[in-house]
Formats: sequence, structure tokens, C-alpha cells
Amino acid sequence: MKIKFQDEIFDFKNEDEAVMFTCYQYCRDQRRGHVHRLNYKDLIDMGINLKAEGIRKLNKNIYECKCEFFWKTFLQFRFETEFDNESIYEFNQCSTKCGNCLKFNETTYCNLKLWHQEKEHSFPCRHAKSIPYHTIFIIDKSGSMGSFDIKPTNEQLNKKEDFNNRLGCVIQVMDNYVKKRMEINENDIFSVITFNNEATINFREYNKDIISSTDFIYECISFFDYPDWDSCFINGFKEAEKILLDIDNEDYNPLIILLSDGDDDSPKETVEYVKEVSKYFIKIILFL
Repeated sequence: MKIKFQDEIFDFKNEDEAVMFTCYQYCRDQRRGHVHRLNYKDLIDMGINLKAEGIRKLNKNIYECKCEFFWKTFLQFRFETEFDNESIYEFNQCSTKCGNCLKFNETTYCNLKLWHQEKEHSFPCRHAKSIPYHTIFIIDKSGSMGSFDIKPTNEQLNKKEDFNNRLGCVIQVMDNYVKKRMEINENDIFSVITFNNEATINFREYNKDIISSTDFIYECISFFDYPDWDSCFINGFKEAEKILLDIDNEDYNPLIILLSDGDDDSPKETVEYVKEVSKYFIKIILFL
């Protein structure tokens, strides 16, 4: 016997097992961050307020609601009398797991509430702070990055004609990021790649010793060429892969940040390539 419930198919060997499969059983088994899937048409037919607390839109046809909302609204049961305090706590906690802990076959959940308003998750584990990041910047240096519609505020950059432009703004953003990350974890390392029709590894695996003895902005000014030609993202990602293959990614959280103002010359090829090499990346952030 097969039963579809909450968009999942449950296969039971006999009717006795199916009888034991109650909503209570399902909720108890789901535990942390437990929600129920609801059909948009059913909600409209029942006159449910789609903006009510405890319910949110998943896509145009499906909404989801917290377990407590489901029991009180659809089953007319008191949620607090059906489950113990430990279960209620788990149901209402965020179910996102720490990616760092998973590398060590450990499970640590975000310690914030389900659907929390904070932009970042909060993990009460040693890995969240102890494992440094290897940030690889992939920087667009195509012709459009030489535009003067926005300009950096840093004096080193706005006094240089070649960098008093969009590219200079990107360098300033990178410098701010590096300084902030060094405050969070001084063992972070940084690599920088620039690209247009071709890509160049400008510097790689800069650590606290190098950064403390050099000026990051000056390094960028020294190594970067004036913006020119078109933008081909895939070339930048290919150079990033070379860097990632040369380091032990168990010691670092790989983070790729692509900074560009324009369109990719070969977007389909780039997407397919990123899919292939995504095993190296903890995340990729694009700023376009």
C-alpha cells in the first residue's frame, strides 16, 4: 500500500502499518523544523488568511505552515496537549545544519527559531569559528568596468585614473571584506583572479603574514591591468579550480566571490562548468 502525504510517498507492506501512520506519528518523526505543505486552492476554499503568522508561500501553488499552526487551524487540537515540551521546542527550531560539522560526520543545527528573521544562521559549534575561509575573488576587468559612473572613496584609488571607476570600487569592496574577515578569523587566506577574454591569477593564498606586511589595495593596483575587452566568466572559474586543486580543502571553507557589472559571453557554458566543479565550493556569491 502506498500513501502520498506532504508530497512524499510512503510505502507500507501491510494494512496494519498504514493504520499506525497517523498525523501524530508523522509529526513526531519529523522533529526539528517540522512544517506542513498546503495547497493554495485548499487554503482559499477554507478562507485561510495567507498572511497569517505561521504560514508562508513556497511557490505559486504550495504554501507551508508551522506544525503548531496546522494542528490548531486544521485539526482543532491544542498543540500543547498533543506534544511534550521537548517536541514543541524542536518543531519550532531552525532545521539548517552546519556545513562545517557535516565534514566531520557531525550534526549541529542552527540555534535560532524556525523562519528566523536574521540573515545568517547561528551555529553553536567549534567549526563555525575555527575553520578558516579561503576566499577566491573572481574580478571582472572587461571594458565596462572602466566606467566612471561610480567611483571609490579611497584616496589611493580615486587618485589613480585607471582605478577611479567601477574597478576601483570593486577593489575597495575587496579590501573592506579582507579586513573584516581577518577580524573574524586571522587564519583566512585570499586569492584574486581577474578576467576579461582571458583570466589571470593575480595573487594566491595571501595569509595574515603577507597581508599585515603589505597594503592590499596597493597590491591590487600593482597587479591589475586597465579594464578592457569583453567578459567571459568561465575563464575565471577555470583558474579558481586550479587554485582549489592545489590546496587541502579540508583545512578551509572554499568561498568564491564573483564581482562583475556585465553579462557573461557564454552563460550556458559557465553554468555547466560550475555544476561540474561545485564539489569544491562551499558557496559561490555573485555580485552583478
